[in-house]
Amino acid sequence: MRQRYYPPALNRIPAHLSLFHALPGDASVRYPLREAAASVQPFAMRVEGLRSMGRGVLYALASPELMRLHGALAAQFKTYLTPQDKQPLRPHVVVQNKVEPAEAKALLAELQASFAERRVMAEGLDWWEYMGGPWRPIESFGFGPSPAAAVRVVRLGELTAEAWALLGEYYESVGVVQQDGPETMRDLLRSEKACLWVAYVEGEAAGCVLLKDGIPDPASAECKRLYVRPRFRGRGVAGALMQALETHAREHGKEWVYLDTNDAFRASVALYRGRGYEPCDRYNDNPQASLFFRKRML
Repeated sequence: MRQRYYPPALNRIPAHLSLFHALPGDASVRYPLREAAASVQPFAMRVEGLRSMGRGVLYALASPELMRLHGALAAQFKTYLTPQDKQPLRPHVVVQNKVEPAEAKALLAELQASFAERRVMAEGLDWWEYMGGPWRPIESFGFGPSPAAAVRVVRLGELTAEAWALLGEYYESVGVVQQDGPETMRDLLRSEKACLWVAYVEGEAAGCVLLKDGIPDPASAECKRLYVRPRFRGRGVAGALMQALETHAREHGKEWVYLDTNDAFRASVALYRGRGYEPCDRYNDNPQASLFFRKRML
């Protein structure tokens, strides 16, 4: 329908429902989109009616599932949202725009004459780049997890070779100054002052996370060393690790989980904000940290 009624010279992108209009074109967007898409199943949206745009026509849609998905993504993208994207979402699909008002009015009357409320399926997210005229598709994220994306998270009772390999990769990739060496890690795990989880995808170690007890106070714990190997990123590994860590903290009566990061790690910041972590005062002397967060567990 858009191909039929939209001015051909201006119709550079298929019919679509826009969730956001201006986001960064990097991993801080890619990973949250992948994880959000993997967390929901395809859902129905109700086509409620037609609306005039003055110089065009749109179909208005409604869906509680869509609003929840948009709200979760908006929370993760909070620091990037433009004034336009901060406005309440009014879901719609434009079928005509940038024509003379009389032409738009005529099409509205024509479509309204045969309109009947119906449902359409939302099956995924598309990420596009605007290039000053034309558009370029970057990536598509179908709703629902794929079998290859299944993540298994295991709590380790001791420091294994593959766990230390993950921690070593993390230290190197971030350039960590304050490192826990292998003997320190073994002592922490033996004393139960720390818990270590490793995530596996198709039997291969994909990432890790550490929880240190009693930091910054006895009622709290600190999330450390969250790391996902590059080839497994965007497949829900980080979210699965954080879920295991937070469940453990709640089951052991921790009121808060704290963490620190650097504002250069935008994908990590988006993940933490999306999981409900809120900014807090500095609680440690980590010279590489510029942002500090905490989340209430109880």
